[in-house]
Amino acid sequence: TAEKAFARALRGKPNDAEINLYMGVTKMNIGRWEEAKHYLQVASSRDAKHPDPKSRLGVTYAKLGDKAGAYAQRAQLEQMALACRGACRMSSYIADGIGMIDQALAEN
Repeated sequence: TAEKAFARALRGKPNDAEINLYMGVTKMNIGRWEEAKHYLQVASSRDAKHPDPKSRLGVTYAKLGDKAGAYAQRAQLEQMALACRGACRMSSYIADGIGMIDQALAEN
């Protein structure tokens, strides 16, 4: 399974942002929100300039009922959007991430 493959990869590279992101997304997909939070926090801290870990972490916070955490991730994405001004290569990911968090907040 993906979960086992990422667990093996993390044994060799426990602080790798990309592997932690993929493990976090895998945990999200199976509803293990608390576990997802851990991996996404690592991914977000290790790759602070990429919007995907922040958006997924924001959704995870919303699913866990931590609205303040979700809004904090959203605020970071908004800062990225302001700096980007729609012109950087990550602009669509930033906008999508804000939308994902907004939807998760509305549902929870």
